[in-house]
Amino acid sequence: MFFGGDDPFASFFSGGGGGGDGGDGFGGPGLSRMFHFGGHPGQEEMDVDDEGYGHFGDGHMGGGRPQRKRQDSAVVRELPVSLEDIYKGATKKLKITHRVLNIDGRSTRTEDKILTIDIKPGWKAGTKITFPKEGDQTPNNIPADVVFVIKDKPHSVFTREGSDIRYKAKISPKDATLQIPTIDGRKIPLRLQEVVKPHTAKRIQGEGLPIPKQPGERGDLIIDFDVVFPNQISSTAKEILSDSPVVRELPVSLEDINKGATKKFKITRRVLNNDGRSTRTEDKILTIDIKPGCEAGTEITFPKEGDQTPNNIPADVVFVIKDKPHSVFTREGSDIRYKAKISPKDATLQIPTIDGRKIPLRQQEVVKPHTAKRIQGEGLPIPKQPGERGDLIIDFDVVFSNQAPRL
Repeated sequence: MFFGGDDPFASFFSGGGGGGDGGDGFGGPGLSRMFHFGGHPGQEEMDVDDEGYGHFGDGHMGGGRPQRKRQDSAVVRELPVSLEDIYKGATKKLKITHRVLNIDGRSTRTEDKILTIDIKPGWKAGTKITFPKEGDQTPNNIPADVVFVIKDKPHSVFTREGSDIRYKAKISPKDATLQIPTIDGRKIPLRLQEVVKPHTAKRIQGEGLPIPKQPGERGDLIIDFDVVFPNQISSTAKEILSDSPVVRELPVSLEDINKGATKKFKITRRVLNNDGRSTRTEDKILTIDIKPGCEAGTEITFPKEGDQTPNNIPADVVFVIKDKPHSVFTREGSDIRYKAKISPKDATLQIPTIDGRKIPLRQQEVVKPHTAKRIQGEGLPIPKQPGERGDLIIDFDVVFSNQAPRL
């Protein structure tokens, strides 16, 4: 916005404080730098809004009956601030040129004014600093507020995430100790006690920026590791590049879970040739021994049976046991359930078992609907308890005749 044909920021200056940059440049027409520092008469108090809301005023004409005026729209400018100034705090002095009313209340004159901004440690990007009614004065208006909005300056070393800062550390597999820079210019030795995989991060608590409204508290320094490998790498370093496992479900029948079984699978994969660079396609048979009582979710792993390339360790191939749906039974751990349809006149039932036998079950009393009976030891083998088996649970589904008995 321009005041009376003159940009209020036409003579826009920056003074340093708190160890920050010597000056801040602002985009836009007519903005420049001031090359002297220190106090100045007529400095104005500022209002700070770190929640993202502006500040607006009201006023009335002097002399005679008060009349309602409208305030001009706020003049908003970004204020780029370095992370060092956000860390320590800083004072910025900005000179604006605006029109002010003369004593007669009608004519105006041009006047310079210094606005002082005290940047508090930890201020967030988007924090607004408002100087109420510092815009142009006219007989018929309330001067606009002048608002500065904090913006993080791009930094050559760190990026900001709230009160945390991030640092990208380039390392090689042979690095044992890193020197990690901090926002206040120190170096923190970081000893690598284990292999660092690509795209991993480490957090150093309390080495970030001050946390607003929590005096003495600071965010964290997050180190993102960028692992750089040479063209020729050792077998130890290759571990870092190990491919993710190839996981497949393996449906298994309850009969195979009961007795145990052997399954053979053919896989096709790429393998390295003798030159260590080119590859060929090769078939391989994988044999899986399914143990009696093997539980759903059991994993069978074949290490490093995935594709081979010059720069990786092949992935593990993993099969995960899954129960096949059964036409007669359902599985609950080592127990199995069977639904028996009966009528009130049935005296004896033939109950099937998982190994193909029939167990006669005599109905010695009236069976009520939705009841169950447990036959111990007729379920599936219990893993790690040789000779022990779960139970066969019979759920009775009582079916009544449509015709009522004659009396």
